[in-house]
Amino acid sequence: MTHTSPAISFTRIAAVAALLALTLTGCQAAAAPPAESPTEPPTATTDAPARIAALDYESAETLAELGLADRLVLIPEAVLNPALGGHIDELSQVAETIPVAMELNAESVIALAPDLVVMSPRHGADEKVGAVLERSGIETLVLPEVWSGVDSMITNIELIGEATASEDAAHTLVTQLKSGLVSQSTHDDPPRVLVLTNQAGKPFITAGSAFPLELLELSGAESLSHELGIQ
Repeated sequence: MTHTSPAISFTRIAAVAALLALTLTGCQAAAAPPAESPTEPPTATTDAPARIAALDYESAETLAELGLADRLVLIPEAVLNPALGGHIDELSQVAETIPVAMELNAESVIALAPDLVVMSPRHGADEKVGAVLERSGIETLVLPEVWSGVDSMITNIELIGEATASEDAAHTLVTQLKSGLVSQSTHDDPPRVLVLTNQAGKPFITAGSAFPLELLELSGAESLSHELGIQ
């Protein structure tokens, strides 16, 4: 996929990660041989997965940014929201969507016969469906990070690249992100900003460990939520 600039690449991936990170405060199958650790990418094979199910918004955006949108068979519907998604046209071609990961069940994923399932521990999907998917024989990548900051985003991009045999594209994206994220914290008296969001019609103050606050600090400002003692 062609990138016009590091900043645009960051926007595409961070759009969902930043906006949806605001909420952070933070069926039994038959026994089978132990599966590979879910925090490790599936064992490399000569064939890249042709059918991929992305169970969280950020993973779907990352896969699309790596040029793999045509391999997706399941995505969260939120990535089709123009206010959140950066690959609306490509992802609109995916036949199956899910409301949110919290409402997902393993059977609906298995029915699509994916070669690879990618999920994060963000909404608890790893605990609810991850083990069932692994026992069913489906390669499952449970990312170790919840997209809560730049470092976790880069870790997840690299793991997704390994799992999909797209290491070169992932390396290019990570390089662009790193080169575009240069701290501007040079203010003697930095602006104090209170970050607000709208979650399902309810106003929220963004606090604690959240992607938007890390971006705020990179821009040279300070989060007022810290000063107010909001966790």
